[in-house]
Amino acid sequence: MKKGFTLIEFLIYLALLSVVVVSLFYWSISLVEVRDRGRARSEVLASGRVTSAFIKREIEQAEWVISPVPNATADSLSVAGSEFGSQSEFHLSDEELLFSVDGGLPETLISKSLVVSGLEFRNLTPPLASRDSIVWQFSVRYPLASVEGQFYEKIFSGTASVRLKPND
Repeated sequence: MKKGFTLIEFLIYLALLSVVVVSLFYWSISLVEVRDRGRARSEVLASGRVTSAFIKREIEQAEWVISPVPNATADSLSVAGSEFGSQSEFHLSDEELLFSVDGGLPETLISKSLVVSGLEFRNLTPPLASRDSIVWQFSVRYPLASVEGQFYEKIFSGTASVRLKPND
């Protein structure tokens, strides 16, 4: 009796081995995609929540809203009398959310690897009211490196009112 493999046995072995190798390859690709989606989700959520909390705190520390005027919507927010300076502004430029104080150099609030869009501020204050109330919304998107053209995106929104004025 001969020892070794026949040609048929060798071809079956190669077929089974190729199925296992291809399966492992696609499994590793899916692991990379899952990792990228998890990283994107956590970065978007963390950045959006921190930024939304910062906007809220800045509005609550302000004495009044310069822009948008009552019952109007704008793509930027200017408040006066905040803890950072006499005038603070939030606005969108080249898909980056920027914050500046007293007309100084704007600082990026969200990582440059993220894309911000749809920034909107609405002043809900009725005429002659003593406190300005602002609603804001913006979208944060993280392009997925492992899948061309796909991204993770979340919309953040919030509301806040300026502090009561000393004479109120």
